[in-house]
Amino acid sequence: MNIINSNKKFPPIIIVAIVSLLILFGFALWQENSSQGIVTNPGSETTLQYPKATNTEEIIGEPIKELMEEENSEALVRDKTRLADVEIMKQSLEDYKNDIGNYPEIIDEIIPKYLTEIPAGPNNTNDEYNYTCIGSTPCRFYDLTYELEVGVGDITPGIHVASPDEIASP
Repeated sequence: MNIINSNKKFPPIIIVAIVSLLILFGFALWQENSSQGIVTNPGSETTLQYPKATNTEEIIGEPIKELMEEENSEALVRDKTRLADVEIMKQSLEDYKNDIGNYPEIIDEIIPKYLTEIPAGPNNTNDEYNYTCIGSTPCRFYDLTYELEVGVGDITPGIHVASPDEIASP
């Protein structure tokens, strides 16, 4: 006995109504899951639940926060080393100028009398600082560029220029 009569067809309006109800039900279910922090990966059985976070500590977690603070404190130490290096080079350049009457054309001219060696910087890369003689020979002014990672005090992160008059100008 044939239970389903294959000659009968569903009217198109019924099919549209059923599909619409399925779409609305799916949307309502999706909205409910989204508001609860449930994410379903389509095509898989995996459901991820995450807590609603209200601040940065909740989002990144305590171990990551501690790691970030540690990295920032290490960067702060490197920045303080850079500023100390710049101050030492500035003083050596001033001593050179007081003896010779002008600044050197290249920074290596202050070695070994005024400075035993040019600081390599906290990363020991020998490219942490860039000295530029300003003006025609003899050099009457200079720029000494360096970059800070996180900044120190009022000196912000980024590239700065030290000169005879100041330690930092952005």
